[in-house]
Amino acid sequence: MESFQGNLVGLKKIIVIAGVLALAFSVGAFMNLFSGFTVEREVIVGPEKFSEPGNLVKASDGGYFVIGSETGIAWATKTDADGKVLWTVEEPAPAGTAAHFLTAAASSDGGVLLCGRRDGFVEKATGRATGRAGLILRLDKDGHEINRIDPYLKDPENIDRLIGTFACSNWGDGFMVSGGARVADKSANGSPVTHGFPTILRLNGNGTLLWQKNMDGDFNKPLPQSNGDIIFLGAHGEDDGDKGFLTRIDRDGNILKVVKYPSSLIDLASRWVGSSDQDRGLQILSYPANIAAILEIGPDLQITKKVEFDLPDGMGVSKAYKLPDGTMIMSGAEHGTIHSRIPVLIALRPDLSVRAKHEFLGGNEFHIVDFLPTVKRDEFVTLRFVWDGEKGNAAMTFLKLSNDGNN
Repeated sequence: MESFQGNLVGLKKIIVIAGVLALAFSVGAFMNLFSGFTVEREVIVGPEKFSEPGNLVKASDGGYFVIGSETGIAWATKTDADGKVLWTVEEPAPAGTAAHFLTAAASSDGGVLLCGRRDGFVEKATGRATGRAGLILRLDKDGHEINRIDPYLKDPENIDRLIGTFACSNWGDGFMVSGGARVADKSANGSPVTHGFPTILRLNGNGTLLWQKNMDGDFNKPLPQSNGDIIFLGAHGEDDGDKGFLTRIDRDGNILKVVKYPSSLIDLASRWVGSSDQDRGLQILSYPANIAAILEIGPDLQITKKVEFDLPDGMGVSKAYKLPDGTMIMSGAEHGTIHSRIPVLIALRPDLSVRAKHEFLGGNEFHIVDFLPTVKRDEFVTLRFVWDGEKGNAAMTFLKLSNDGNN
C-alpha cells in the first residue's frame, strides 16, 4: 500500500510538471499566434551539458556550422539543412585551461575555419600558464583537422604571439582573421616587457598563414568586398571620448582609408546590416542612447543618409539582415515584464515599421545569438542559448515569415 501511495505521489508530480510545461508552451504559442512568424521546428545541438553557442555559419553544401564552448571545451557542430546533427568536434582543454570558439567562416569545399582563443596558455618565455593564445583550426567537410595556426607566428622567442581572435571571414579564395598580438620587447633597463596590438592575418584556402600585420584600431566587424578590399566597423576609447570609425584595407593589408565618427553615430554596439548582395550600398545599424538609426555609407566611407526609428521595448540587437524586397530582419532581446530579457526576432517593413515580431517566451533564455536566412523563401534559422535549470543547450529554431506579416 505504501509503495502504491509513493508511486501515486510520484505520478502526481510528473502530471503537475507536465501540466506546467504544457501551460507554458500554450501561453507562449498563444502570445505568438499573431506574431507574423510561424515556428516550423526546433533542434538542440552541441554537447548536452552547458553548451553556450557563439556563432552560426551557413555551409557551402546547404547545411550549417554551429560553434560555441562548454565548461571550458570549445566545440563545433555540423548539421544538414534541416538542423540534423552530422558531426561534432571538441577542442580539449588541459586542466587549468579553457578553449573557446568565437567565430567561424565556411570554406567552398564544405569545411570551416574555426577561430577563438585558449585561456591558461603556457607561455614559452615564462613557463607560466597565465597567458592567452589565439586558436585557429581549419576542418574539412567531415570535421577532420586540415591545419592549425601556431600562436607563435614568427619564432619561438615570443617575438609576436597571437593572444586571441576577434573575427574571421572569407577573403577571396582564403580567409581573414583579426585579433590581438603580443610583442616582446625590453624596457630601458633591459627587463622584458610586452606590448599588445590589434593584428590581421591572411590565410589561404587550406588555413595556412600567408602574412600577418599589426595594426592600429579596432577590427572586430569585417565586411569583405568583391574587389578584394575589407571594410571594418569599429570603435575605441580616446581622450575626447569613444570614437567610431570605418577602415578600408586592401588584399595586402594596406590601410587605404580611415574615417572617424563621434560615438553619437557609431559606437561599440553598431553593426553591419547583412545582405545577400555583397556590392549593394553599405548600411550600418546604429543605436546609441536607444535611438536606432540606419546609416547609409558611400564608397568614400562617408555617411550619405541617416534614418531614425524606434526599437521596440529597449531591444538590444545582435544581428540585422536586409531581404531583397527591403524587409529588414533583426534579432536580439528586449525587456520583459515577467522575465528580465526575452529573445526576439522582428521583421521591419522598408519604412521601418514593424511587420512581424516573435518572442521566445520559455523564461530560461537570454537572447538570440545569431540567425541566418535559409534557402527557402522567407524562412530563417535562429541560434540561442536555453537553460532548463540543470544544463544549458544551443537551440536552432526554424521560423517562417508569413506573407501578410500582420503583427
